[in-house]
Amino acid sequence: MNSIGKKVDIVVFIISMTLAFSTKISDFSMPQEVSRVVSIVLLFYCLATSAMRQKDKEINSMIKFVIFFYLLPAIAIHLYSLVMIGLGQMSSEFINSNFSAYAPIIAAGCGIYLFREKALKYSFLSIIIAWLIAVLVALIHNGVGIFPFAISQAYFNEYTPILGVDKNYLELHDIALSMGLFGIYYVYKKNRFTRRDIPVIVVFFVISLMGMKRIAVFGFVVAIGITVLIKKIKKKNYLKAGIINGLVMSTLSSSFVYLVFSGKFNALLSGVNMMGRNYYYDVIKSYGELTPSFVGTGRNSVSMILTRYHSYLNVGGVHSDILKMYVENGFIMFFVWLAYYLFTLPVMIYRKLNIETLGMYVCIIAYTFIIYLTDNVENYYIYQMIFVSVPCCYFLGLLAEKRLKKEQ
Repeated sequence: MNSIGKKVDIVVFIISMTLAFSTKISDFSMPQEVSRVVSIVLLFYCLATSAMRQKDKEINSMIKFVIFFYLLPAIAIHLYSLVMIGLGQMSSEFINSNFSAYAPIIAAGCGIYLFREKALKYSFLSIIIAWLIAVLVALIHNGVGIFPFAISQAYFNEYTPILGVDKNYLELHDIALSMGLFGIYYVYKKNRFTRRDIPVIVVFFVISLMGMKRIAVFGFVVAIGITVLIKKIKKKNYLKAGIINGLVMSTLSSSFVYLVFSGKFNALLSGVNMMGRNYYYDVIKSYGELTPSFVGTGRNSVSMILTRYHSYLNVGGVHSDILKMYVENGFIMFFVWLAYYLFTLPVMIYRKLNIETLGMYVCIIAYTFIIYLTDNVENYYIYQMIFVSVPCCYFLGLLAEKRLKKEQ
């Protein structure tokens, strides 16, 4: 494709992603259907312009990887719910299209298809634009008080109005949590930092810290620690590191479920401000059982249960993807889900891509599962799109570097 065509691709992608990433602007929350429509539009755009593009074996291979190792598992979990409903083991009351799980994977695949390793660069630009739009509109509508109130509310748990502002307009969850994935990618990829990196680092910290997600800060610190450790050990030990990480994260996840269902979670964290999470957990655990015979309530049912029958909680998510996945998918399927992302997918990345990309995945999956403990990102559009894009773009970047060295 010629230079004009490439520029059109960039404009179409950035405008589309900025729209999809604009989850909240001042007092207006963007309907989730917007991001799903964007994914469909991008897919049709790629299909419609495919005849004008050169056939690329590397990209075709990567798209197959995205489909088989990210999209098909999401479909499999959905099919499980449909089968259980057909067998009368689940209620059909909460079943939906589950497109919220497919849409970010489709968008990630489209970005990779259009831009190879540069898909992350244009996704990052789209996030910055979406964030700036949200902040500027909130600033115009509500004044400079949005900044001190957001900091006061998030870091000091103080809700006293400041300059007439009594609402946190900067708590853009999906954007803030996704920044951690970019940060891990950046640190893992870099051998050393220069002055040219300063603007990117500043943008990262401003958006992350103003996003006010304490679990993201903790998860990022842990993930960076793992990143430093991974880069110091021999590459042949990356798979062992991935297995150890999987064992730690699966133990944390299963222990968390046990503590919640046994009632020991509240006792263990007595006196800690959980910001209402203990109430959400108590409500949603009443829909499940801690037994191998528990088959689940159905894919994406938790948010529907909360909004339909427990609207007094004023939440659409249970604020724990670990608990959500257990209640929705049941005992056996929950552990299948854990095993796939913590053990099977790392092995597939090692076999189908390379060992360096495996190291990258170990770092981002550690960050992801820490966030899964107390937040909702398993169905967040931005987060899941970047989660899929990071290892794929990193691998394609390595291939681009090898080609460049050969040409020189």
